Parts: sequence; structure tokens; C-alpha cells
Amino acid sequence: MSDYSNIIKDVEQLYRSTARKYGNTPIAVGWKDYKSQELRFSILSEIGIFDGCSVLDVGCGYGAFYEFLIKRCNIGYYLGIDIVKEFIDTAKKKYKNYKNVDFLLMDIMELNKKYKFDFVFNCGIFHVKFNYTNEEFFEKFVKPLILKMWEHTRIGMAFTFLTDAVDYKKPKLFYCSPSRMFEFLRNNVSKYIVLRHDYKLFEYTVYVYREGKDYEKSN
Repeated sequence: MSDYSNIIKDVEQLYRSTARKYGNTPIAVGWKDYKSQELRFSILSEIGIFDGCSVLDVGCGYGAFYEFLIKRCNIGYYLGIDIVKEFIDTAKKKYKNYKNVDFLLMDIMELNKKYKFDFVFNCGIFHVKFNYTNEEFFEKFVKPLILKMWEHTRIGMAFTFLTDAVDYKKPKLFYCSPSRMFEFLRNNVSKYIVLRHDYKLFEYTVYVYREGKDYEKSN
């Protein structure tokens, strides 16, 4: 079994346990409460979603981000994927009568590269490193997952990391330097990067685009 597969197995075991214990709540996917979850979703959505856009949500949980998005935008098509059966079963049941939405039990590594989406998201997948070292987790899990997300991105992708600008670090959490992430993305993915480190959580959000934006000069 590869290092990536070992980490995915740990992820599945952790969130199957929290799904059974906490059900359809932010705590089940690792968030403190609804308020912090809404803040994360708000920042992610500011990447530039628009009416009719297509979305791939990697590690979609029970579909909370989908519910957030459709209240703000007419999503053309949404695909949520997760490796936790309990989450996918909940999402399918809750949104079974909604149009242009699917939830699939799968790892993104299994997704055929021909499928492209305007925007690809993940929220929180990179926060828990279990018993792996920072370097192991970055090389064997973070990097391949980001590159796979990019493969399916038509316009832009967004994801979150815990910042290393903290006074205390929990041993099993992954704190990633913003400068290291920027350098990795610039050298391996795209030069069009926005890093959001301006909101009241001990983390940051990254937007990565295929093309740069044109900004009109102020008069």
C-alpha cells in the first residue's frame, strides 16, 4: 500500500468515527461550530463563483458547502465526492430531489481526468496529519492531491490550510507555512495565486487560477 493510500485510510477511519458520533453537524467534519464553518465557506466562495458555473467539492462531507453555495448562486452543476460512506449517504438523502447535483463515494484519485469543472474546492482535508511528519504529509498527501485537483480545474481552485503563525501547535495537525505553499504553487501549478490570511481563524485560504485577471485602473 502506498503512503497516499495509508493516509487516505486514516482519513476515512477518523471521519467515519466522527460521522457516526456527531451526525449532520460541523463537528463531524472537524469544525468547532456553524459560525466558523460559514466563515470558511464564505471565504472559499469569494474565488469568483458565478451563475451557471460547475463545481467539484473534494471531501464534501454531508453537503454543507453545496447548501451554502446554492443560497448565493445558481450553480450549473455540483459534484461532491468523499471517501466516507456515512457522509455521502446523508448528502444523497438530503438532496435527492435537487437538480444538477451528484454525490459520489470516491477518492479524487479515481476521477477520470477528462472531467473538468470551473472551480474545484476542498475545505479542511489538509488539516490533520495524524502521526506523519510534516514533510511526509506534505510530500505524500498534500502535493499529489493539489496536483490532482488542478488536473480537473478549468478556471480556479481553492483550499484551506492551518497557518504556522500560531503560539501553540497540536501534534497531529498540519500547519503549513503560507510562503512554502506559495512557492510550491508558483513552481508547480500556476503563477496566478491569491492567499487569504485576513480572517479570524488560525488558517488561510488559497485561490489558484489558470489565467490572471484584468483590473481596470481607478480614475
